[in-house]
Amino acid sequence: MIAVLAEGSEQQRQTARDMAALITPRPGFTQHPLTVHAADHINDLVARADRYRMD
Repeated sequence: MIAVLAEGSEQQRQTARDMAALITPRPGFTQHPLTVHAADHINDLVARADRYRMD
C-alpha cells in the first residue's frame, strides 16, 4: 500500500486522508479503539508513502 500511495497523485493521497477523517468518530460519539486505530493507520500509511515520493 505504501508503494501504491507513493506512486499515486496528490489527489489520491488526499482521498486516503479524507477517508481516514470519515471513519474517525464524530465528537460526542463513542471512540471505538478499532475505528481510531484504523484512521491512524491510514494516516500513517500516507505519511510513510510521502517519504518515498520522487517529486
